[in-house]
Amino acid sequence: MTIDIKSHAKVGVYVDAANISRNGGQRMQYDILREFACRDHAEPLRLNVYLSYDEERAETNTVYRDKARAYQSALRELGYKVIEKRVKWFQDEAGNRYGKANADLDMAVDVLLQSENLDRVLLATGDGDFVQVVRALQNKGCRVEVLAFDNVSEELRREADMYVSGYLVPGLLPTRGDDYAAPMWGRWVRGFAVTAIITTTTKVLASCDFWSSCRSIYGKPIPATPIPPTGRRFFMTPACRKVSTS
Repeated sequence: MTIDIKSHAKVGVYVDAANISRNGGQRMQYDILREFACRDHAEPLRLNVYLSYDEERAETNTVYRDKARAYQSALRELGYKVIEKRVKWFQDEAGNRYGKANADLDMAVDVLLQSENLDRVLLATGDGDFVQVVRALQNKGCRVEVLAFDNVSEELRREADMYVSGYLVPGLLPTRGDDYAAPMWGRWVRGFAVTAIITTTTKVLASCDFWSSCRSIYGKPIPATPIPPTGRRFFMTPACRKVSTS
C-alpha cells in the first residue's frame, strides 16, 4: 500500500539574480534551487527571478541579446517567472557613463504583496537591504529562509529563520567540467565545505531541517565526515560528491 504524503506548505522563491551572480552563484542550478525550496513536498506557489537587461546593448550586440533571451527562456521552462529590470544609463560630472538596474525594490514589493498566500519564503540574496523585508514577512507569519554564497550580510543571516550557504546544497553549483569557480573536491572553501557536518564550535551553518531536506531530495542519508583538528573547518570528500551527483 502506497501512502502519498503531501505537505500543505506553500512556498515562494525570490532570486536576486544580480546579487547571486556577483557573489559566487553565477552557475547556480535553478532546478536544484526549486527542489530545495520545495522540500517535503511543499507546493511552489511563486518562483520569481529578478534579472537586469541592457536594452541599449542588446540593440548593437546580438550575441548578448540572444544569450540573455535564451537564459530567460530556460528559466521560464523551469517554472520561474522572469522579472526584467531595464538598465538605465547616467552620466557623472566627469562625463563618464554608468548603468544602474537595481531590482531590490521590485523584489521587496512583490514578496510582501504575495506573502499573503505563502507559508514559507526563500530569498536568494545576500543583500543586507532585505533585513527589513525579512522582519515584515516574519511579522505576517511567514517562515523566512535565506540562501546565498559570498559577501552575505551578517545582519541578514541573523534575522532569517534559517540561513543556508549555497555551497552546502548538493548540486546547486556545478562541481565538474569547465566551471573553475565552483568548489573543487579535496579543497577548503572559504572556511567550510559541503559535508554532512553542519556546525562549528562558534556558529551553526545550517539546521537539521536543511539536511533532512537533502535526504528527502536525494532519497539517501548524507554520510558523515571527520572533523579536522580545528573543529571549525570541514573537508569535502568523495562521499559527499557521490550524494551531490546522484
